[in-house]
Amino acid sequence: MGSGKAAGNESKTAIEMLEELSIAGFETETALDMINSMLILKSGDEAFATLDICCVDLYTGIAEFIKTGAASTFLVRGEKAKSISSSALPIGMLKDVYAQKSRLMLKPNDIILMMTDGVADIIEKDMNAEKWLALKLGELKGAKPKETAEYILEKAREKANGVIKDDMTVIAAKIWEKAG
Repeated sequence: MGSGKAAGNESKTAIEMLEELSIAGFETETALDMINSMLILKSGDEAFATLDICCVDLYTGIAEFIKTGAASTFLVRGEKAKSISSSALPIGMLKDVYAQKSRLMLKPNDIILMMTDGVADIIEKDMNAEKWLALKLGELKGAKPKETAEYILEKAREKANGVIKDDMTVIAAKIWEKAG
């Protein structure tokens, strides 16, 4: 998406709009179309944003991943990490929105890792990202999601030798089976 204050503002606007439209009951596709239109209207400023959405149905255990230009998301199951990636362009670039969607059945103890391209670019450098994540998460057995996200971020910063070129954010969610 870019970096700096302008990119941060575009991202913030897109997220706030997505959140408000979702709360108002709009379907995700409709919300994306509306955000896309808003960004295109600002096109003199080359306004665009990546969106990375994960919706989990708590009754069925199915996760839907919706991506527009976003970095890879990873589903970690046991000692393996699976990349969920997209070739879709960010919203605000074209008149029509093309969001890449995928659905996966989640299992207890699965971990979903979402990250900005500032982190993904670093971990995908030199080594397969799935392998790298599996190695790092193997060092963490049983950690809580917040600890997992912080650890992955710390290790990515170390791998970059402290040189931060872009926003670096990691979000982790762990799936637990409902008790009783």
